[in-house]
Formats: sequence, structure tokens, C-alpha cells
Amino acid sequence: MVVNTEFEKFCTEVLKLDRNIRYVGIYYKSRLYIKMRDGISNLLTPQETEKSLRDTYSRWEMRQSLAPKLGRPIYAMAQYENIKRITIPFEKRGIVLVSMEPQAFHEVITKEVLEVADRYFSELEK
Repeated sequence: MVVNTEFEKFCTEVLKLDRNIRYVGIYYKSRLYIKMRDGISNLLTPQETEKSLRDTYSRWEMRQSLAPKLGRPIYAMAQYENIKRITIPFEKRGIVLVSMEPQAFHEVITKEVLEVADRYFSELEK
């Protein structure tokens, strides 16, 4: 199974979940895969996006260290003035970032993204 092709399919499916989803990024093995909704401009430069994802990945590593006491981290959500962002872990080598409009119902979107991720990522791990 070709990872890039599967990441492309995953990102496309996530973007179809809700019109308020702006962006889907996968940071995997120190590489960045991105898909943006047509007609949307990125709020960050590509360098800022990559730095943000590297920093987010570092925070996930810290969360993993607390897992024996708190349980396995499932997702994290941050709300900014201009966007909402959810991140979910992908194996031990990556994360998924979904950026959405501030008015998005992030609880519903998060649940749907987790379902899509479970399906795609379990296939990659086979």
C-alpha cells in the first residue's frame, strides 16, 4: 500500500465531512502531507505550518509519557480567534491536524475524523 496515496484519500475524505473543515495535514516520519479546501487561503506559511506540526508532535510525545497514569491520549483540541484545530496521533510516528472555521461544531467533526482515521490507519498498519 502506498502511503502517499492513502494519505491523499484520507485527507480528501476528511475534507468531505464538513464544509467548515479548512485543512487536513499529516505529519508522519518527519514529512508533511497537506490538503486544503479549494478557495481557502492558508493562515500560516508552509514553514510556520511545518514548525507548528513539529511542535504539536513533541507535545504528543509528552502526552504519551503520561499515558500510564492518564490513559492513552485520543485527541487534543485548541480554539483560536480565527480557527479551531484538532490533532490526533497516528501510530507512534505521526499526527493528524484538522483545521476548521471557528463556528464549526468541533465535537461532531472530531468524532467523524476519528472514525475515518481508525479505518484508514488500521489498513496502513496491516
